[in-house]
Amino acid sequence: MSRRWLAAAALAAPALLAVLFLIVNVRQRGQSETWIVRRGTIEGTIEVSGRVTSLRPLGVRSDVDSRVQTVAVAVGDQVQAGDILVMLDPAPLEARLRQVEAQLLDAELAVAQLERAGGEVSPESRLAAEQRLREAEANYQHAQAALADAFVLAPVDGVVVELPVTSGSPVGAGTVVAVLARLEDLGVSVGFDEVDLAYVHPGDQVSVTIDAFPGQELPGRVITLAAVAQQTGGVTSFPALIALDNPEGLPLRPGMTATVRVSAILRQDVLVIPERAVRAVGERTFVVVLTDRGEEEREVHLGLRSGGMVEVVAGLQEGERVLVRQ
Repeated sequence: MSRRWLAAAALAAPALLAVLFLIVNVRQRGQSETWIVRRGTIEGTIEVSGRVTSLRPLGVRSDVDSRVQTVAVAVGDQVQAGDILVMLDPAPLEARLRQVEAQLLDAELAVAQLERAGGEVSPESRLAAEQRLREAEANYQHAQAALADAFVLAPVDGVVVELPVTSGSPVGAGTVVAVLARLEDLGVSVGFDEVDLAYVHPGDQVSVTIDAFPGQELPGRVITLAAVAQQTGGVTSFPALIALDNPEGLPLRPGMTATVRVSAILRQDVLVIPERAVRAVGERTFVVVLTDRGEEEREVHLGLRSGGMVEVVAGLQEGERVLVRQ
């Protein structure tokens, strides 16, 4: 996970076309321009890297107790609904089917004998025999279905993203044998640094680029942001999931590298000027201010810099004019 701030300055002006410029009046003065100082907004962009992932992975489970005989797919394979994912050992299922089949035959024989006996059999005995027959029939049908369940099939189209079993693994009813990602249900998994949490919230709009498709920017939205940090390789981060809007139908695949950018307001209603107006002398910074008495060099104290603009903490007043070197 990589992280960096990419900054951009924006004016608190009612029209978007005025963003970043703070220009009320511009006039040429040799190699300089005059800029009038106004209040604006300093914005930044949080940039993190992540991976394309399934937003709702589907775990495919075994319905019976057995042992894995064959894993028919590999991680990364695309499958269609009905494809075989895993084949279970049918031997214990066949043995169970033979057992219940014998019980069914015994129950059928018992009922037939009672029917031949006619009125010599009590109603209670007849009812008990018929109940055993119904139970034996249900067990036989269940055993037949279990034998068919030896083939674990893909319930939907998707990509295999995880195979938690191998050939020979014992499985029980409910054991997950494969995890699928549906291609229409992909997003991005990222981790935000703890210092970024003040600027990131569920529901925030983001932009996403995929390394495999340079130049293609996808809109996205933060749908989950963990309340508890995770540590990976000594790095602390807060996991988040990003939902994607993929109007171009890019052929995204789980595991692709993605970059997520979140715009954040770092400073609001602060004085900003172009960085080109500033002259540094050691650790001190100066600007040339145009006054009624002429040009005046004045020391200023600066704050955040972003997109060619810089925050003025002290030294200038709103409405003053400064020279900007070309």
